[in-house]
Amino acid sequence: MRESKIERKLTEQVEEIGGECWKFISPARSGVPDRIVMMPMQRIWFVETKAPKGELSALQKFIRGVLQRLGFHYRVIGTMEDVDAFIDAISSPEPSHIP
Repeated sequence: MRESKIERKLTEQVEEIGGECWKFISPARSGVPDRIVMMPMQRIWFVETKAPKGELSALQKFIRGVLQRLGFHYRVIGTMEDVDAFIDAISSPEPSHIP
């Protein structure tokens, strides 16, 4: 399974439930997550998509730590099942139910 297919499914499903899933590219900072997922009520996740069994690089792990330290949600999605689980979680109106 290619990472691009996982990313496409993520984008389509987020938009189907009323959210936005923007591609995140930062010319000044390497290692940023692939997508920013935004849902109503100011719920935001930074999402790194990977091919199955793909792993975060050292720089991506560092960036994950920065974002989490600042209080942002960060999720790694590497399978179609991960997409489904993420969509189920963010479909809940209660942010406390979301990992």
